[in-house]
Amino acid sequence: MVELTANDFLQAVNKQGNHFEVDQKGTIIVSNISVTEPVMLKQWPEWQSLQLVDCKLDLLVLQASAIRLSISSGRYKSVTGFWDSLEITDGANIEHVGCADTSCNYLDVKGGSTIERLFIANSQFESISIRSTIVTGIHLERFKIKRLLLRQVSSQQIEIAQSNRDFRTMMTFIEIDGYLRCVNSKLDSLTIGDFKSAPRMHFEDIESNSLVINRVEDASQLAFHDFNLHGEESLLKLDNVQMGTAKFFNCNFYDCERVIIRRDCDIGKINWSGGRWFKNLTSGSIADHKYVCQQIRRAMENQAEKRFAMEFHGRELEYYRRDLTWTKGDWWLLAFYKLSNNYGQDWLRPVLWILVLGLAMYYPIVALNNLEFTGEIFKFGLFLNPAHRVDYNGLKVTDWNNWALAIDSFSRIVFSVMLFQTVRAFRKYAYR
Repeated sequence: MVELTANDFLQAVNKQGNHFEVDQKGTIIVSNISVTEPVMLKQWPEWQSLQLVDCKLDLLVLQASAIRLSISSGRYKSVTGFWDSLEITDGANIEHVGCADTSCNYLDVKGGSTIERLFIANSQFESISIRSTIVTGIHLERFKIKRLLLRQVSSQQIEIAQSNRDFRTMMTFIEIDGYLRCVNSKLDSLTIGDFKSAPRMHFEDIESNSLVINRVEDASQLAFHDFNLHGEESLLKLDNVQMGTAKFFNCNFYDCERVIIRRDCDIGKINWSGGRWFKNLTSGSIADHKYVCQQIRRAMENQAEKRFAMEFHGRELEYYRRDLTWTKGDWWLLAFYKLSNNYGQDWLRPVLWILVLGLAMYYPIVALNNLEFTGEIFKFGLFLNPAHRVDYNGLKVTDWNNWALAIDSFSRIVFSVMLFQTVRAFRKYAYR
């Protein structure tokens, strides 16, 4: 391998009979050189940028942390090493681009370039941007990348495995084609958008502060396993998305602070298993919130996820109640349903109502019948039975005070209703 400094490289270019140019920004432009032996560039000055135009190189190894290299057109078998910034553009054809165990600032691939394989391992980047490019295979592992953008990229397979959970990455995937798999990563944000039909994307064991999916006509091939959204100002946003049969397995959105799901989203067919849904929707009208909860409730019913179906049925009714005025009869009916058992979600609430209202009615019954409360307190359990005998307290019906008898009759209705509300709350555990 030939090791060249900046001056050595330019002298070698001159020996080939090629000339280089220096533009107004001080960039050295080298064009139409052909080198078959491996070349290593090292000790490059910080103020000097290099641009290769329509060149042919077998192996180019960059060992200069200050080098800013731009590759425009031409054919290259391999470009490896470390650099300050590497730009690949204007239809450049490279078989292999890679770096390992190093630190670089920027990698920018664009302009119809073709790369057979991009491999980055155990390296740190400020930004990796791949746009309007064909990359047959992308493999990123054990990396620290602040910003990762894939836009209009055609690839057979994209493998992303961060493993370093102490570093957050902002990932954006727009109009990519191929299979993408991202595992064991901690993200600052994940954005997926601008697809007519989203390709196969598999995200597993991910922690993120933000998940945004927008402008996707069919997101059926998206799969999220053990995906957790949390953190300050964490965000879940679905905008103009047809989620189709997208899969969410053991995902946790409960601690997400901002949840925005637009009404133009179709989420009624998603596959959901385990995990925890979000607490509340934070943007949009009450009618929009009711519609979103209705869609999720139907999706959960289709999958026999009874517990989640009951939960979103309750949320749907709550948003419906908020959309009404108190002068409507349905408002009062739903208000009672909420107070009694939280729309079928809370079995303990009606039990407490039975105890509290029972005491409130039992004391005046005892007092009106001129009985001693301390002696009758042990018969309180009998009183709570809606089908209790009238003479449970030792008095015949003819000996009862009329007002006490009226209260007793009313208590039977109250206890029956509250017992029904208690049983109703257990329906979510009836079947999966």
